Amino acid sequence: MSEDPTAVKVVAKRKCLFCNEDATSKEHVWPQWILKLLPSRKPIRQRLGAGKEVTYAGDFKLKGVCSACNNGWMSELETEVRPILGPMVQDLSVQLDLEDQKKLARWAFKTVIVLEGTKERSMKRYFESGLGPTLRTDGLILGRTMIWIGRSSESGLYARASDVRYNVDGQNLSAEATVATMVVGRVVLQVVSAVFPAEKDAEAVGIPLYVDNWEQVLATIWPASRVFTWPPMESIGSGGRFPLDRVADRWKVLPTGQTPRG
Repeated sequence: MSEDPTAVKVVAKRKCLFCNEDATSKEHVWPQWILKLLPSRKPIRQRLGAGKEVTYAGDFKLKGVCSACNNGWMSELETEVRPILGPMVQDLSVQLDLEDQKKLARWAFKTVIVLEGTKERSMKRYFESGLGPTLRTDGLILGRTMIWIGRSSESGLYARASDVRYNVDGQNLSAEATVATMVVGRVVLQVVSAVFPAEKDAEAVGIPLYVDNWEQVLATIWPASRVFTWPPMESIGSGGRFPLDRVADRWKVLPTGQTPRG
């Protein structure tokens, strides 16, 4: 059947990442106030899912949110987190109380959702099924999410995300998680969100990871449990024991019988 030249093609409007309104506003993927704090404007590196690594200039905007969210709670969140994250971006030591950690965690979770919105539409999106609205309405982070913070040995902007699939407790039950690792100036943030089968949803189920002394480079900020001073004992970066790729890949699932390299 030949295509009707008079037919009108209807393109579905993109919905806000955090509510059901149309995405009418452009959100800076990386806030302007962070870009101004960086000592140099290196290209921003990003690799999401199975896509190739891309680089782009700092002033990159995504039409993925509505005006109400962009100019409302998202703007307020940036204002709240700036006095905390700003000094850390510039590599200044900061004591983080539980409320500070909660604000940083909310900002990290929000940023991961925005970053995922930059994926091509053909690529799988972990947060597209209405997992963002609770952050907007109640300030809540998705359940079964953990967030860590560390220090980068060099300043820059970098984002990497991947999906992890594994079996639960050695049973024939499939589970999945999304892992996002970001470098923001001198700050490293890692967000892990998992979805378990209904049979295991009420249970505490561990996500496999490489065994190492991760507490030397990463501190948990969500759920927050203690006051601590950033940065951790060791830094993340090239030339050290904990290169960035190794930290980003610490959640990779290994084939049966294979052991991670030290």
